[in-house]
Amino acid sequence: METLHNTGIYKYSLRYYEKDLNRYLKPVSIFNFMQDVAAMHAQENDFGESFTTSHKMAWFALKYKLVILENLYDLKEIEIKTESRGIARLFAYRDFYFYNDGKLFAKAASQWALVDFNTKKILKPQEVLQLQAFEKREED
Repeated sequence: METLHNTGIYKYSLRYYEKDLNRYLKPVSIFNFMQDVAAMHAQENDFGESFTTSHKMAWFALKYKLVILENLYDLKEIEIKTESRGIARLFAYRDFYFYNDGKLFAKAASQWALVDFNTKKILKPQEVLQLQAFEKREED
């Protein structure tokens, strides 16, 4: 397996349906972007959909913690940075940082499980993937 690129950066031009009637970015849109970015970054690092489906597994998001720091009004384009934080016991951890014009407007942390389709049980990611161990940070 190749070396993991811990971070990935993705840009989005926002569409009208990703905002509410008052032109604020919808929280559900933020969660959709997180799912999309996580999937792309995992795929680029050989533990995404191609790998999981061929091994009868899937990633499931278990928890998200979203912190909105700035106004979400009338955003046109956003940039999302994601970071694979590593694994601990049964879970993988991923962080997200949302930028508008270079300014951080939201951040999120997430916890993921890898599930075997055949047994319907959570797998230990470290037994399937070569990911770094999760290290807690001061801001966690």
